[in-house]
Amino acid sequence: MAVVATEGSLSYRELDAVSSRWARWLIGRGVGPGDAVVVVLPRSLMSVVVLWAVAKSGATFVPVDPGYPAERVQFMVADSGAVMCLSLGSSVPTVAAAAGSVPVVAVDEESIVAQVEGLSSRPVSYADRVRSLEVSDAAWMIFTSGSTGRPKGVVVPHSGVGGVISSAREQFAVESSSRMLHVGSPSFDISLLELGAAFSAGATVVVAPAGVGGGPELADLIVAQSVSHVLMTPGALGTMDPAGMDSVRVVIAGGESLAPDLVRRWAVGGRRFFNAYGPTETTILATSGELVPDAPVVIGSAIAGVGAFVLDERLRPVP
Repeated sequence: MAVVATEGSLSYRELDAVSSRWARWLIGRGVGPGDAVVVVLPRSLMSVVVLWAVAKSGATFVPVDPGYPAERVQFMVADSGAVMCLSLGSSVPTVAAAAGSVPVVAVDEESIVAQVEGLSSRPVSYADRVRSLEVSDAAWMIFTSGSTGRPKGVVVPHSGVGGVISSAREQFAVESSSRMLHVGSPSFDISLLELGAAFSAGATVVVAPAGVGGGPELADLIVAQSVSHVLMTPGALGTMDPAGMDSVRVVIAGGESLAPDLVRRWAVGGRRFFNAYGPTETTILATSGELVPDAPVVIGSAIAGVGAFVLDERLRPVP
């Protein structure tokens, strides 16, 4: 299985087929390398399919959380230079009002679904795309939180993706038998690390329902679905009791400062615990370090392919 969600599941063969059809639908509308596609979908089976469809078309994936205010969505659509927005039918009126002249397509509209189902599921090749795709082209655009002002759209080229995904897969020991929790917000690049590390290993992605980000409900899902890998913010981790989560072998915390007590609670019974750090501009991850209880909390060292420098108060390299 490639993806397991409350609304269904897909094997790798099925995921490849359905995402290829959707990619061909996008290509048939002139969408390809150099074009930004804004995706306003809740975390779901469909959001994973659409991610792969946009990637296969060669276009730039621009995820937007459906819960964002209309003004923020409007800014992100305009700033990204999007040629199309994909959403659920129930959200189309809101998204369309924010998108202005950019066309908004409901991925669950019957007529659209029928068009897609009539297309070939053959793998999409360079010969199918509207333009050639280069490694320097944009893979995705992630907007920062805007905590220091207006959100900034960070463009990540394909050349930045392979190294960080390989490093995460190896360091976090993601294997084909692993079951990775997909709980990150669609708008944050941590969700792409969840998916990338899992898919690159042939593992299974377990999708947490939209609106479930922690607490007993998420803990029950982790146990019921035998999740082995969890990547979450320390704040979200702190809302769950790790007792009984025997299937969880690896915990990766990131996005916030980490308290030693959290390591003490989670890094037990042979479970590995990592502290991951990286600004969006460095393609998700820059440093990572494994932590053990009652030891200093560190951000670790630079992952493969990344250089880390320590500067003094005048921004000069220190020994």
